[in-house]
Amino acid sequence: MFRSWIADLARDAAYGLRLLRRSPVFSAVVITTLAAGIGATVTVFSIVDAWLLRPLTFPNADRLVVGLAATRERPAEPAVFLPYRSYVAWKERSRSFDVVSATFRRSYLITGHGDATTAMGMAVSDEFFQALGIAPELGRTLSARDVNASDGVVLSHGFWEHYFGGSSTAIGARIMLNGQPYEVVGVMPREFDVRMLDQTRGYELWTLFKPGEAGYAPGGIGRSRSSADCAPA
Repeated sequence: MFRSWIADLARDAAYGLRLLRRSPVFSAVVITTLAAGIGATVTVFSIVDAWLLRPLTFPNADRLVVGLAATRERPAEPAVFLPYRSYVAWKERSRSFDVVSATFRRSYLITGHGDATTAMGMAVSDEFFQALGIAPELGRTLSARDVNASDGVVLSHGFWEHYFGGSSTAIGARIMLNGQPYEVVGVMPREFDVRMLDQTRGYELWTLFKPGEAGYAPGGIGRSRSSADCAPA
């Protein structure tokens, strides 16, 4: 019975291949459709796995909240991350949250130590690491003490291993991020994984967002979502 099933399967496969060879255009459409379907399935599963299946690795994870907002003009559209002005208003009026923090997604060009590379990271408000409650593996995290200090950067565990070879001498090293000097002040544990709703991979570094940056006036609308997503937590 088993051998008969294998033989039938082999004949069906051979017949299918002959049909594909006879119609190359049709074959290309079939292969492209399969590739797109498989890719979409993998992406969706990665997002669901990251946000729904795996438990969050933060202390008191059930108390963490991501702030989203809808607009009166387009109430049927999906909610989006809040602009900077909304974060400021929430923080000033908040009575129900212990800590309110904001993050802004950014792409960084990194030079100054080894080969130039790029990484996706976050500019975060000074309460960010306090809100998540995870201690660094090496060094320290960013806090209010850094607001008026020289620029510092915290690295993910993976990026630290890739770019610095996992060496403890990374702490105190200086690198250039988008042409500006930063000092590496900390490295997060391997399990520290922060990502937005549409991401299948976590971020690789964190810098301190300073309110004086252009485009983030409290009364302004902030930048477009492509360069500055705000996610109070």
